[in-house]
Parts: sequence; C-alpha cells; structure tokens
Amino acid sequence: MAYTKRKALPTQSYLEECFEVKSGGIYWKERPSYHFTSGVGKASGAKLAGNKVVGRTASKGYRQVRLEGVSYYLHRLVYKLTHDTEPELIDHIDGDCENNHPTNLRSASHSENKFNRKKPKNNSSGYKGVSFHKKNKKWVSQLNYKGKHIHIGCFDSPKNAHLAYLKKAQSLVGGFALGG
Repeated sequence: MAYTKRKALPTQSYLEECFEVKSGGIYWKERPSYHFTSGVGKASGAKLAGNKVVGRTASKGYRQVRLEGVSYYLHRLVYKLTHDTEPELIDHIDGDCENNHPTNLRSASHSENKFNRKKPKNNSSGYKGVSFHKKNKKWVSQLNYKGKHIHIGCFDSPKNAHLAYLKKAQSLVGGFALGG
C-alpha cells in the first residue's frame, strides 16, 4: 500500500506562538502580526486568543485547523508542538479522534495503529477479533499482523475467544491492543 507524502508542518516555534497547552486542552494564543503576511485571518486572530482550539470536522471525524490559509490535522499540530517531530502515524490512545490532548497522542506504526481500532460495525459476535464458525459451532479467534493471518483458536464462548485475541494482540503490539 502506497502512502502519499504529507505536507510539512509549521515549525515547533511557530506552533508555540499559535497555541498553548493547558490541562483542559489546546488553546489559541494572540498571534504576532507577522503570522498574517497574506492578510488571511488577521481579524480573527485576536478574537480567537484564549479560546479552546476546535477546528472543523474533516474526514473520519478528525479535526482540522487552518493556519495562514492552509489546513492541517489538529492532532498532527499538537504532536509537533509537544514533541517537535512528525511521525508517519499518530495514534489516539483512547480511540477518540476528537481527543487531541497531548497525553492522548503517540507515534505508531501501521500495524500498531490497526490494533487500536474499535470493532467493526458489522461485527455480530460483540467482540473484536471473534466470529462464529457455523460448521464447527465454535467461536473463532483470529487477527492479522504485518500482512499475515493468525488463527488463534476455537472456543465455546465468544468471551473466551476474545480473551485469547487480547492476549495474542498484546503479545504482538503491547498497549496498542484495544479491548473493543
């Protein structure tokens, strides 16, 4: 699977001039006039100072913020602001893509990020990684990791199958294995 190159984020020092991290979240600062060289946002820049950064909802529920006419994902800006790095993927630890507090964000590989997803909406077992095998009349526990299908086992109850799934997932990716 090919991934497109992301646009470079502003520098950490620029972001420090825009945002302030507080216990309640991320807040706008009153920004210097040189931030508005294009004239875009000059009037709203002062009005936003002190307000919580909300942005607008973009694809899949992620929040976006505009700086000088360019849209950026809020979680990427927060991560750059607090870590001064731009990882390929940023994982929301609690699975809530609207919770962009720095303590809820971590760098992740593609495999790790896949495990920190909730169960699919079409899941009928009620448990992530579990399905019913009609022929055997057993609950099957399985997962995919680094492109390989891993059959964990067959169980009499969906709960036991799910516990086996969690144990295997945690052995592969540690804290990225979401219970969902």
